[in-house]
Amino acid sequence: MLLLFLFILHFIEHIVSVSDAPVVDLGYAKYVGSYVGNTTHFVGMRYAAPPLDALRWRAPTTPESTLELVQNATHVPAQCPQSDGSGASETNPFLGSQNLTHRTIAENVFEQREDLLLSEDCLYLSVYSPGNVNPFTGANTSWPVIFWIHGGGYQGGSATADSAYDLISVFGGRVVVVVIQYRLGLFGFLAEQSVKDGGVLNAGILDQQFALEWTQQHVSKFGGDPAEVTIWGESAGAGSVLQHIIANGGKTEPPLFKRASHSRRLVGLGRLRSISRHASEIGSST
Repeated sequence: MLLLFLFILHFIEHIVSVSDAPVVDLGYAKYVGSYVGNTTHFVGMRYAAPPLDALRWRAPTTPESTLELVQNATHVPAQCPQSDGSGASETNPFLGSQNLTHRTIAENVFEQREDLLLSEDCLYLSVYSPGNVNPFTGANTSWPVIFWIHGGGYQGGSATADSAYDLISVFGGRVVVVVIQYRLGLFGFLAEQSVKDGGVLNAGILDQQFALEWTQQHVSKFGGDPAEVTIWGESAGAGSVLQHIIANGGKTEPPLFKRASHSRRLVGLGRLRSISRHASEIGSST
């Protein structure tokens, strides 16, 4: 009897905790997030249809409607297929003869890789808001937005590689952070004529742009101001920021972002002397 009572009590507590959790209606899907400390987390929300089969190497499209159920946005999504980033391979016949440091890095990467869930169905993003924001009852704040693009050489990385909580803390709890995933490697940046003829080039960049459009449409539900979006990236993410600055002459309607920032240099020091030539090649003056 006592065991039954404890089970019922736990079940009631679970119902109460779920009912108190933040819920967002995106028009095509509903998600339940979580409160972690003094922040609101929506982790792993789909922003584009799975890029599979006929949609592989195609521009991202709006997901199908799944409004009949409320989906969980409290778990880390699958990461996009990617390389290990070290240049190493389990089948490399020369791995045993390489120096200890490189072997150690490769072994660590392969060990970590076993715990990763990789899938082509990986076009997800996460939104982190300061305070306890419940989009279902209406967000009554309008914070600036940081749109974070992860690095990884266009062949690795994920939305969980960097801590959005750290960004919120650095800005004194006064920003909303959007962290995205985009197609990588041959799925996102395959440069081949048949891909151009039958699909699109740089699908990974188009994923980022689609996520920016998603942000313009939905970030206000999380307490963010769509007119105050800063795109920010590190390494390949910084390179992506540059691409978005020069794409479409830097102009979209409505504007997808207001400011841009990057971490780590975009152009090596040895190439700075030819920056004017590079600028002219991409159609910009210096």
